[in-house]
Amino acid sequence: MELQADKDGYWWVTGVVANANVWAPLGEEKFQVRSHYVGFDQRLSEPITMRAYFDPTVDPDVKREHSNPFRQRLSTIGYMQTMRVEYAGIPIPPDVFGGRVADRWPYITEDGWFIDFMGPAEAWACDLRQVPFYAYNGLLSDDKLSLDTDFFRHGLPNGSLFSTRAVFTDGSQSRCASIQAEVAPGLLTPEDVSHALMRENRILTLKPTAAQIQNFESYQLALTALRSQPLPEAAPGEGPPLASLTDDLAARIRARAVGQYVLLTLPDVTMPDTLCVSTRPDSTIDVHLLTVYEMDDIWHGVGLAALWRISDYLDSIGSPRPTAAPRLATGRRKRPLRGEPPIAQEATDPMCKLRYRTVAFGIRNRPRGGSSRMVLNGFSWAAVYRYDRDSDRLDLAAIEKPQPLPTFDIEPGIQAFSEAIEDEELREHSIDPGIFTAAALRRDIFRPAQEEKVPYVDPSTGMDIG
Repeated sequence: MELQADKDGYWWVTGVVANANVWAPLGEEKFQVRSHYVGFDQRLSEPITMRAYFDPTVDPDVKREHSNPFRQRLSTIGYMQTMRVEYAGIPIPPDVFGGRVADRWPYITEDGWFIDFMGPAEAWACDLRQVPFYAYNGLLSDDKLSLDTDFFRHGLPNGSLFSTRAVFTDGSQSRCASIQAEVAPGLLTPEDVSHALMRENRILTLKPTAAQIQNFESYQLALTALRSQPLPEAAPGEGPPLASLTDDLAARIRARAVGQYVLLTLPDVTMPDTLCVSTRPDSTIDVHLLTVYEMDDIWHGVGLAALWRISDYLDSIGSPRPTAAPRLATGRRKRPLRGEPPIAQEATDPMCKLRYRTVAFGIRNRPRGGSSRMVLNGFSWAAVYRYDRDSDRLDLAAIEKPQPLPTFDIEPGIQAFSEAIEDEELREHSIDPGIFTAAALRRDIFRPAQEEKVPYVDPSTGMDIG
């Protein structure tokens, strides 16, 4: 595989299929960790997307396994990913942190790590009993994918698997393992957004054609309509509300996907309005217009509530955290029920992290039946949060660059997944599918300014690697 850069400085990978002219997207920033090409895409402010491609043809661990004459070659290689929330290095349960990681608790292990995978209810519905390769989350976007063969094709929603045998002859077979994953699910939830949506602020409803649904995202259709035609309730002679939104201005929209909602904050420096685009089950598109005050109400109290949950949890386990008198919340906050927790001041530093371990995982089929499995190698990285006391936001502030991952045991995470889908009660627990489907959201039109992107930092120093 080789790295390629286009005229806009975006990085791509070639060699992922037999046709060397096929370019696979990597991101605006790229890293190489051993045999992994890793990239991050920040064209949406949330979710940022992490992509990685593992080249088994040059990886020393794969070569070592395949050179052993007493072992069968690995039959399948794919990525798996685990996560852990930490505050000052202390593991924090996902339901304590809250937001869009709160519902991951069925998969938590004793050391606080949990598998990054669809919920037990969704896995059971998809008849998934296999190893939870991240690529299988693609079933949430396309439930017609075959577990037996289709995941060896390149270009799937959440990545592809690598097979040592020829599965396809049409050139679509992936020559590598890959992953396309959402980074740092935020504290804002779809439920938070839904409370602000009313008939009074709905400005447009669209009925897209089948071709439009296949070729465009709902937010793209909404922007096209608002730039090209008046609103249904417009006064005579009134033009399209976004007629002045040029392509250059559209590229400066700050876009955030929260579950089924895409929030588009328009490029106005003073009082920016936000479009909220959502899609009903019958593919009808609704567009709501939210003022800066309505958006402020959506965010109100979210960051402070998370810090209180973390602070209370640290107290419950006897962790020696700050005991300074809390400051009362000020400004236009409606619910300063408890003021600030003791950790509010120190949380303005990067104390809260969402750590990731992303590993290439191999399965070997035995000739007499059964299989064995193993971690080949991988990389670790982290999403770093910082609390802003003025805005009451606990937001993504930096990404720690990927580092080689020492050997670790992922089997407890796999076991927790298996136990959850076999448990009759846990089997009914869902994890928001939007956490996984948003990674494949097309975002080509957005080009945020460099100062709007979070920096990449060295995990040992915290310094921007620029």
